Amino acid sequence: MNIYKYGYIWLLIQNIFQNLSRRDVEKICEQRDLRLDDHGYFFIRLDKKLLLDGAYKLTEQGDCFHFKIKMAAFPSTRENAMRSLEELLGKMGCSVTK
Repeated sequence: MNIYKYGYIWLLIQNIFQNLSRRDVEKICEQRDLRLDDHGYFFIRLDKKLLLDGAYKLTEQGDCFHFKIKMAAFPSTRENAMRSLEELLGKMGCSVTK
């Protein structure tokens, strides 16, 4: 499924971050460089079985829902996408100091 409307994407991202444990949010913040590819896509994987039961848990393998989020960046470079990602993570409560 693809979502293109900014408002829906924003609601989805907020929902994910509000329901993850503080440790999982910190893990995303710490791994932000690994979770952003060279094309500006940011990746999050949530355990499918747990999510269907209403629990949000990051996973790196197995049966999961895979979220691929294109970061807004102009010009479209990894560095600009990282700035957008760090701004997003800051809004989600992450400390993104270098």
